[in-house]
Amino acid sequence: MISLSLVFPLFNQESNLPKLFVALEDYIRKQNYFALEVVFVDDGSTDNTYELVFGFVEKHKEYSKFISYEENKGRGYALRQGMLEVNGDWRLVLDPDLSASLEEIEKLIPF
Repeated sequence: MISLSLVFPLFNQESNLPKLFVALEDYIRKQNYFALEVVFVDDGSTDNTYELVFGFVEKHKEYSKFISYEENKGRGYALRQGMLEVNGDWRLVLDPDLSASLEEIEKLIPF
């Protein structure tokens, strides 16, 4: 089975996280193509992003990880930190607002 790592860079994403968490739980429950790993990188958020992600990761330790630091260092830095942490055969960066839905991942399988 192919392993897939999803990296979510986060900065003040409190409003998007509930929808993201529901979508992740649903996708993970339904899909059977990949061994999944999800990494959240909190890039110095000043809202409740840290608390929300920490709670989700504590509940889903079997497939999720959390990287967080206090100072905002920019999206590029967050992406690098996330990519250095993952182990998947395939690695994707997704935005927490799910502008591209998780179901779109399956369109990549033939390629």
